[in-house]
Amino acid sequence: MVLSGVAVAYYLVYIAYAMKNSTSPTAQPVRHGTAIVSAIAGMTVGGAVAANAARDALFLDVFPASDLPWVMIPSAIATLLFAVVASALLRWLGPNRFGPGLYLLCGAGVVSTLAIAPASAEVAAVFLYLMVAAIVGSLAPAMWAMLNERYDPTSGKAAFSRIAWMGTIGSVVGGLVAERVAKYFGNEAVLIGVGGVFLLSGAGLVWVARAWPTLPSVASSEASDQPPVARRYLLALAALTLTLALGGQVIDYLFKEAASAELSGEGLLRFFAVFYAAVGLVGFLGQVSITPRLLNALGPGKTSAFVPIALMLGSVGGFFFGPMVAGSTLRASRGVAKTIFHRASYELFFVPIPTDLKRSSKLLIDVGATSLGGGGGGALLAMLLEY
Repeated sequence: MVLSGVAVAYYLVYIAYAMKNSTSPTAQPVRHGTAIVSAIAGMTVGGAVAANAARDALFLDVFPASDLPWVMIPSAIATLLFAVVASALLRWLGPNRFGPGLYLLCGAGVVSTLAIAPASAEVAAVFLYLMVAAIVGSLAPAMWAMLNERYDPTSGKAAFSRIAWMGTIGSVVGGLVAERVAKYFGNEAVLIGVGGVFLLSGAGLVWVARAWPTLPSVASSEASDQPPVARRYLLALAALTLTLALGGQVIDYLFKEAASAELSGEGLLRFFAVFYAAVGLVGFLGQVSITPRLLNALGPGKTSAFVPIALMLGSVGGFFFGPMVAGSTLRASRGVAKTIFHRASYELFFVPIPTDLKRSSKLLIDVGATSLGGGGGGALLAMLLEY
């Protein structure tokens, strides 16, 4: 708890410092900028994979799987509230100040779980679950908010694919490293490592914010030409995000319930870590070989449409195999499909949006709509399990 307080105080000091010392960059685009932010993306996704594995293992080691819907609902509420606050901060501070600070806060928050666990494992499990859902889930959108202001639609199509590749490689490495660390050093070491990765990524984003200039903002006359069209466009993106999150919450429950019935403790964390790494590896191979061709041939909209087709095919396993294989197959289909068909496409959807509108809406859509979908999925599961 002391570490959490220190993290909050540090974040406030960081904001004050950033506001005082911020300057408009005038340098040319930073050399090897895409390679640098790709490395940060890899660390972000790798840390998130390890954090999710630790969160799931800690929660299922303390609570039965039937309690998952009851933590999904409050985590969705907490995430939605955080998204509203974070969206306001993003618009007020701008991505260059908000993003790095969020990473630094998150890194300290993950490590602070270790201070809570000795007093109450239950409180620590719920705290980590809520924090991973709300704050860790906001890291990638905060990073992309910075990148969306540094690429135009043409350069972004190629660069975002490469950045997404590195994010997927990070998921593989993060899963494998978390499994090895859990085996030899225990679950606590995984949390320390995750916190360190987020702190390092935040430091990298501080450098990006100061060294890499943003593109000129969209002129106000352009932003006001078709405001109803822009709003309908954003509502469609929110609906897409919400629907994917609702279905994903149900799929996650089926997967975790089956896994917790077979494994427990350290073995459960190692299984989640290896599973997420394997899904990331398959997704990376698809990103390298399939995603660029689909984006160039079909564009982002039609490429994203392959996600429900892949989920439909993955659900067929439930008719032929037991719960463990069926749940794993469905969860793997969701992860691979989002990586190959959805991730790079989704970020391209935001590139042409005017800067002010993008800043006020992106986190609300990325995190807020996801939390609403997650809460809806948790409520649906609670109803089904109750009746």
